[in-house]
Amino acid sequence: MTTSDVAVRTASGPKEAHPAPLALFSIPWSHRELLGAMIRRDLSARYRGSILGLAWFVGMPLASMAAYTLVFVGILQVRFDVGTGGAPVAALSIWSAVVMWQAFAEISYRSVSLVHDQAPLVKRVPFPLEVLVGSYIGSSMVGAAFSLLLFCLAYLAIVGTPPWTWLLAPVALSTLLFLATGTALLLAAVGAYVRDLRQIVGFAVPLLMFVTPVVYPIAAVPAALKGFMLANPLAYGFETVRTVLVAGRVPDPAYLGLYLVCTWLYAAAGLVIFRRLKGGFADVA
Repeated sequence: MTTSDVAVRTASGPKEAHPAPLALFSIPWSHRELLGAMIRRDLSARYRGSILGLAWFVGMPLASMAAYTLVFVGILQVRFDVGTGGAPVAALSIWSAVVMWQAFAEISYRSVSLVHDQAPLVKRVPFPLEVLVGSYIGSSMVGAAFSLLLFCLAYLAIVGTPPWTWLLAPVALSTLLFLATGTALLLAAVGAYVRDLRQIVGFAVPLLMFVTPVVYPIAAVPAALKGFMLANPLAYGFETVRTVLVAGRVPDPAYLGLYLVCTWLYAAAGLVIFRRLKGGFADVA
């Protein structure tokens, strides 16, 4: 897809007819064809010339899961809530969280420099820049979807019949999607003006993973530190994904509902800030 293609499809320019909480849904729907084209364009550009191509979507989470399982289960003997499943199910527990963490991290790394990386589009083409952020989120989520599909197949092969709590997975995953969306919008908006933010994000995201229950369960955290860990807004989301996909337990409905609303409002706040700052993107790109 060329710049001219985008210009033709978005000749009317950006519209902000809906408040931010609703615009999180209306913008992707209203520009779904453009968004789909940009996601395909992004995926093609990222893996063009690669020998493995889209297989990297699967290979990276699998390699990470294997390494983290070796360290945290095999060496450090971290205990997961897997019953009699042992190391294979513990590996699935790690996998379920690592998939979404890698998507979150990739979105963060790329979004912070979005305005500068996509300067030709930002400067010359009149279209909703929110769609550009959405294309980054969408391409990362395509990879996460492939990995989650493999996770489901591995679970069926290792454990057997999945628990009914898998029906709650869309809700649990939606909380992390809202968090990723809000973070992407904030980083893209602020990163356009503060170039040092790229270095800060590159340093902070790996550290953030180790204070988030991604490669270990929250139950493994000492009681004295558990309150600190739960103050991390990401903690409950990742623990909930592991709970419904692997442990087969039902999270507290009221708390999960409240968390879902809070993450939705966080994403909406990111969109508000993005809208406020995007008027100057063309000047700094």
